[in-house]
Amino acid sequence: MSARARPLSARVALLVVYSAAAGAGLAAFRTAPDLALAGFLIVSVVHFGTADVAFHAERDCQPIRPKVSVVLAYGGPPVVIPLALWRDQVDPLLAAVAPGAPALLTVEVRALALVTVLCAVAVTAVRDVRAGRARDAAQPVLLAGLFTTVPPSLAVGAYFAAWHSCRHVARLLRHDPRNTVDLRAGRVGPPLRRFARQAVVPTVVAVAALIALLTWSGHRADPLSATVAVLAALTLPHAALVAWTDRH
Repeated sequence: MSARARPLSARVALLVVYSAAAGAGLAAFRTAPDLALAGFLIVSVVHFGTADVAFHAERDCQPIRPKVSVVLAYGGPPVVIPLALWRDQVDPLLAAVAPGAPALLTVEVRALALVTVLCAVAVTAVRDVRAGRARDAAQPVLLAGLFTTVPPSLAVGAYFAAWHSCRHVARLLRHDPRNTVDLRAGRVGPPLRRFARQAVVPTVVAVAALIALLTWSGHRADPLSATVAVLAALTLPHAALVAWTDRH
């Protein structure tokens, strides 16, 4: 449902709950960073995976029924592969946010997670090939290849810019009833402009929160750790809202 289609009270309630969840996530990173980071990594895998499952289900006009193997096949590569194969680049970032995290994520833990994800990729790809969905079969393999061969900073940027965010935006455009006529006529410009207008306020709020953390006198935070903490805190309500939407 579009923002205008919802009553004002519902929009205010959503904003309050969303902000409270983000604030709780940020507080968790400040009080229990190791636990918060572990939770963030798990939530990220589930969110990335279920987002692709939902995208495919809506494309095929099918109900959204996530399978664990498929969720791991799509959500695992962006998180697990960099942790396992790019430790020299990932661990300094983890340590900046949660100093004890690199030690908790032992070689054995990372290896087990990597094997699990790669098995899920293989199972999902084989299942899709047998079902005649060759293009779908290539997708988790492509993700695994991207995060295996490309440094994390570039791979994550490419993933969000060209994959995850694009699929989210496509679903949001489709769900907004104001876009129905334009999309059926093949007009993408007006729906994208509506989306951009709706995204201005939350984007400004998120940037303002980050700036406040970096400049607040007496409480200045490291830019890297503050940025990751804010992004992680925003992920919690975002993932919860998307999961709720998928169920309804």
